[in-house]
Amino acid sequence: MKKHFEILIRRSTLISGKYRVTKYLFFSLSGYTDWFADLKDSNVVLLTLEDLYR
Repeated sequence: MKKHFEILIRRSTLISGKYRVTKYLFFSLSGYTDWFADLKDSNVVLLTLEDLYR
C-alpha cells in the first residue's frame, strides 16, 4: 500500500486548473498495514467497510 500511496501523491501534482487536492481518501475492505497506522498526515483519511456503515 505504501507504493500506491506514493503514486497517488505524485499524480495529484498533475491535477491543474480550478481543482486543488485537499484530502486523500483510502478505502480498504481488509484494513491497513502498520505503515498507514503510523502515518501522521491530516490530509489522509483511511476508511474501512465498517466506517461506511456508521
